[in-house]
Amino acid sequence: MIIDDDTLTSLQQENEQLHQRIQELEQNEHYAAWFRRIVERCPMPISISTEAEGIIRYANPALRRAFGLPHSPDEPITVQFPQLYKSPEDRRRLIGMMRRDGYVHGEEVQFRRTDGTTFWALISYIPVLYEGEAAIIAYIYDISSRKQVEDDLRIFQDLMDNLPDGVSVVRNNQITYANPAFGQIMGFEQAELIGLPFEEFTASMITDDPEEMQKMFIGLTTHGFWQGRGGLTNRRGKHFIGEVTMLALPDPHYPTDTLLAIQRDVSDIVQQEQERAAMQERIIQAQRAALLELSTPLIPIADNVLVMPLIGTIDTNRSQQIMHTLLEGINQHRAEFAILDITGVKVVDTQVAHGLIRTAQAVQLLGARMIMTGIGAPMAQTLVHLGVDLGNIVTRSTLQAGIEYALRRR
Repeated sequence: MIIDDDTLTSLQQENEQLHQRIQELEQNEHYAAWFRRIVERCPMPISISTEAEGIIRYANPALRRAFGLPHSPDEPITVQFPQLYKSPEDRRRLIGMMRRDGYVHGEEVQFRRTDGTTFWALISYIPVLYEGEAAIIAYIYDISSRKQVEDDLRIFQDLMDNLPDGVSVVRNNQITYANPAFGQIMGFEQAELIGLPFEEFTASMITDDPEEMQKMFIGLTTHGFWQGRGGLTNRRGKHFIGEVTMLALPDPHYPTDTLLAIQRDVSDIVQQEQERAAMQERIIQAQRAALLELSTPLIPIADNVLVMPLIGTIDTNRSQQIMHTLLEGINQHRAEFAILDITGVKVVDTQVAHGLIRTAQAVQLLGARMIMTGIGAPMAQTLVHLGVDLGNIVTRSTLQAGIEYALRRR
């Protein structure tokens, strides 16, 4: 058989094309194996599932781990992909977006693992044909930690927004955060404070004690902490008593420290404290007066005879109270005799003795006579040792003897 040149050329071209096709298939198979190795080692969960029913045709190891599916690729996956959504409606919604836009990128959904626990993730859809059937390649990125941080930040934000104490942060000498309470206390709208230079902010305040402001800066510079209370007039002219706590925190991004300030309006508390202190002082004064009255009791035992029994220690204040009560009683009862019984007085010093003598002299000026009873031997020796001259004071050893003396001479 004779093959002409044209036929030979055609056969050579077909052979060359066949060889190229074989090389392409081998190269594609190589690329497919290379791509499969990448997907198998990828830490991001990846799956291929049918679009209609959600049957999982492929799941890389990361997806199997994420959902608690069988780890071995030889084990069949009996769970369908729609069952892995906490809300099946999410998958229907995402398929609708994919059909409309041609893809889905980074939508937040909540998944359910095979053990019933849930987690948040970002999911992306890419429509493909897999073995001649409409399918979806799904890429999943677990954002549970981010969602937890977001929830924590949301809780923190709600707390700050509703906190009655004012909280502010100063970075690079500018206010970068202020909760609503801080603006209200300091006489600003919250939005006005953000970005406001710290010096401009402090200049808008008038403090009752400028030295306290200097102490604050010294405390922050020296110890990184300061706490104090003082009167302030805010930008709107409202005066209040503020209790401030400030922290200076090193900031690696700026040459100056970051300042955290917690401001509390304690005007009502201070007023209540002052009212309680005033009431307590009135109570103390009333108690003191009651105690003085009890410590200097005056007992009329006859028309013109009074008895004052004394117990305990006599100091200057009590000595004056004794004189005052005794003289008032003599005037009121027009007494001729005042019996001062000191049986219960354990210590008599020079000051006490002279106080008793002055009391006796004052009694005599009112036309009455003082009788002192209850002087025992030890006290008598003390009086002699002190050189006290009782003068015209009548003395008796017992209260009974003093009463008998007064009743016989009235």
